[in-house]
Amino acid sequence: MQLNYSTVGRQEAAAEVEELKFIREEVVRQIEQRRQPLVADRDLAREMVDILDDAQASEISRRTREDTDMPEAKYEPYQMRSLESSAETLHDSKLLHEVNEWEKNASKNDLEINWEGRAVAREIMSGIAVEETKERLQHFLESKKVASLHLGDHRTGTLREVEARTLTEYLARAIESTEQRDFRRTVKLAAHEHHGRLVSEFEKAQEYHHAAHQMASGAKDREPTFTDKEKINLEIHAERQNDDAERERYLDLARREPDQHEHVMVAHDR
Repeated sequence: MQLNYSTVGRQEAAAEVEELKFIREEVVRQIEQRRQPLVADRDLAREMVDILDDAQASEISRRTREDTDMPEAKYEPYQMRSLESSAETLHDSKLLHEVNEWEKNASKNDLEINWEGRAVAREIMSGIAVEETKERLQHFLESKKVASLHLGDHRTGTLREVEARTLTEYLARAIESTEQRDFRRTVKLAAHEHHGRLVSEFEKAQEYHHAAHQMASGAKDREPTFTDKEKINLEIHAERQNDDAERERYLDLARREPDQHEHVMVAHDR
């Protein structure tokens, strides 16, 4: 074991530690700065939900007294685009079904709405989501000892830091401090929770893809109609492929021009 007796070396190391502390504090400050407006938006959305819930409850109560039925929900196209985006983000099959049914019904009166093309496109994109969530789960299982885990309060840790690799390290736990023991338990709990989230995301992606596949089954032999956002995601996914044929297949989907009669159809741009 060599000790650093160099005064200059210790001063340089101390200066580097201080610089890293400053960088960390600046990163934390910027995270909090960006978090504040998001929290404000969330609170405002909750207030709006409460107001709308009260209004709906009042209307239901009035119609119950008058013995009249509540009308069916009527959505505007921009609202359905929002629902579609939420369904994709949350992998919510119920929301996806609502979007699909709305498009089917709306297409009867609006020839610009191509529900078949959108159904096929959503099936393809949901299949990619299954692949990506599966890859994230496999990557974690293969490298979980060195994977960075979020411990809260902008702290991170790895299983390798707390797992005993030698008999000496194992015996050292008998005299570990309370802080060391708490840190070890926190890291292991974070690893367990992270694994659970990855499994849950994979299972939800599978269920969502199954629902999208069923909805697309009624649109056989139709070309997919992708949004601009989906085309970008297709290109990103294509560049991650090691197989040249797979890469070209996804790039072809992303860059394929729609048929002339589909060019003006609802694009659901976000």
